[in-house]
Amino acid sequence: MEKPYFKIIKEQQIQEYYGWYNKVITRTPYYFADNQEQKHFVLNLASDTGYVTEDREKRRELAALLYQLRENKGSYITLYSRKKMLPEFFDWVRKENYTLEVHGKGLFVFDNPSFVDFHGNIVEYSATFFYRIYTRETLEYVFSQLRTIKRQKSLASSQ
Repeated sequence: MEKPYFKIIKEQQIQEYYGWYNKVITRTPYYFADNQEQKHFVLNLASDTGYVTEDREKRRELAALLYQLRENKGSYITLYSRKKMLPEFFDWVRKENYTLEVHGKGLFVFDNPSFVDFHGNIVEYSATFFYRIYTRETLEYVFSQLRTIKRQKSLASSQ
């Protein structure tokens, strides 16, 4: 089996004030390029926060996401979920007969159409999930799975 082509792109660091830390931190945008050389945003790595352990943890999280991206052949990453793999997530939701609470439309497309965010909550379990999807095939898979499980709109979405 041929491995997919990946090129990790580390952009220029940016120094900016960040309210969470109440100070100027370093933010480094990370991307990856696929076989077609299309650039896809992964995340911004925050460093120089003044919290050495947190900086170290953020680097570990980035490494885990990049590893996961390679495992998933560049199709998606799990930013937060009880189940790291999308098929396991949908199987779990179906098996337990859980209801997905969709925030907004549940899928968020940015101005840069290189990815779509799929996020929400499990109503009965109060378990949030957040997946970043990079390929059309994975997005179609998510749509097909959403047709087979219970969903409800969040109160914030209906206002």
